[in-house]
Amino acid sequence: MRRSMAPSPRRSIRRPPPERRTAAPGYTASVDTCLALIGRALPGWRWHVGHGPRGILPYAVLTRDEGDGPHRRAEAVAPTVPLALLRALVKARRAGR
Repeated sequence: MRRSMAPSPRRSIRRPPPERRTAAPGYTASVDTCLALIGRALPGWRWHVGHGPRGILPYAVLTRDEGDGPHRRAEAVAPTVPLALLRALVKARRAGR
């Protein structure tokens, strides 16, 4: 039986040394952390969160008025408020801000 000589995918991933490792911000667990990220990624945008018509899933809406220009809007629904905010953020960024 022949074995492949290719390195294992697990072994080819290099982790940074312990002194360079940092904890990732808890974007999926904290509304405040998500709002801080939105403020940095989409300056000047406003946000609104709530629950849908059935009151089950939260939604998030990000908007920006461009004066006389186009009104920009990104909406998302998710199982949690932070996830809804993150989904709306991704939609807004993909739409070209």
